Amino acid sequence: MIAAHHQRVRKIAPRVPKLLAAIDTDLEHQESLLRAATTTPLGERFEWAGRAYLRETGAGPGVSMTAVPIRDLATGERTFQARIAERAFWSWAIVHVMHETGMRQEEVAELTATALFTYEASTGEKMLLLQVVPSKSDRGRVLLVSPELAHVLARLRQRARGDERQVPLVIRYDSLERDFSPPLPFLFQWKDSDVRRVFSPAAFKNFVAYAVQVAGLDTPETRLTAHDFRRLFATDALRSGLPVHILAKVMGHLNLSTTQGYAAVFDEDVARHFRQFVDRR
Repeated sequence: MIAAHHQRVRKIAPRVPKLLAAIDTDLEHQESLLRAATTTPLGERFEWAGRAYLRETGAGPGVSMTAVPIRDLATGERTFQARIAERAFWSWAIVHVMHETGMRQEEVAELTATALFTYEASTGEKMLLLQVVPSKSDRGRVLLVSPELAHVLARLRQRARGDERQVPLVIRYDSLERDFSPPLPFLFQWKDSDVRRVFSPAAFKNFVAYAVQVAGLDTPETRLTAHDFRRLFATDALRSGLPVHILAKVMGHLNLSTTQGYAAVFDEDVARHFRQFVDRR
């Protein structure tokens, strides 16, 4: 089983840059089209990226006009652009957080606005850290926040806050523990009418699937899942020279063998490290 997981990681790892580039482009595309639509009066035409659209005057039964219905005048296709842009954003945010941190899906769902904090080392250097709530048998830990991750978390906080002064408090149901959390400012929350909810495991799965589809990787050989990002993170970390005992702490593992089971070893890495060993001898 472990060998099969490692083979899968070696197969999909080269495609990750394409996935990240695709969701970045898609988010920019969908949000730009939404801005063009919302600045157009109802019932009028507008052009965007060389295509003509109509800002429609009605959304249809059971659909609010906040969904921003538009029609592509060349194809006749009718879409709700606010919903599409929303899906593009959450897919972008989820994939980038998982790629940058190697966190489990449940841990990502439990991220709150208070998880981010600044730590000052004895040298005076200030570091931005992310508190990760323990999941399953893993231990809680803190992660160093990269500039890329800081950008994603800032946008997440802004999106979750909406028009409020602070991120609203929401109760989350943990399907694994079968228990409700206290009210917390979860980052991955959305507003359903007047009720705020935290994304379900099924929603996370759908957002990752959307990202994979956008990147053109929706085949059995290249289709990534949420947990694949954790394996890819571990593999990248070891390939970059991070010691396995440090990686175990970063991933929250209690046992080094668990960490080693996550990371696939590439043939070129074996050759490179063995060459360095021979040279040192």
